[in-house]
Amino acid sequence: MEIEFFYFEECGHWREALCRIEEVLAEEGGIHAIRLISVESVVEAQRHRVFGSPTVRIDGKDIDPAAWGRIDYGFGCRVYPDADGSLHPAPSKEFLRQALRSHRPISLAEAHEEVLDTIKHQHPEWVTEPIGECARCVRYEYELADPMVSPSEE
Repeated sequence: MEIEFFYFEECGHWREALCRIEEVLAEEGGIHAIRLISVESVVEAQRHRVFGSPTVRIDGKDIDPAAWGRIDYGFGCRVYPDADGSLHPAPSKEFLRQALRSHRPISLAEAHEEVLDTIKHQHPEWVTEPIGECARCVRYEYELADPMVSPSEE
């Protein structure tokens, strides 16, 4: 997961936002590098497609879905919505947590469970007894880990 953090030195809230990101990453587990990118002019803000300071992107995508599709890039302060709809100059920890979780890759087991749940919901007539573990998905997950060893060689 690539995390980019765009900020203007003059912005009074970028340090608070950066601290919150670091706290949420520590709480959620895993090690992720944060790429700090100082933006020093309107031209740089437009070149980097920044909506203000601070702007946070995960894997190239802004953490605020409301920003997707916007083109009003600028060199100024930015605000983020809170759960109650109020606006704040730094994203809340919960807002950041949701953004990180939405970008977290799911495991094959989680994907398998999602597919089974969809099948059960859309075609309950197909499911007459509980569906167990799918050997194909387990084998595929194992092959991703070490393609030179088959599950039967364990």
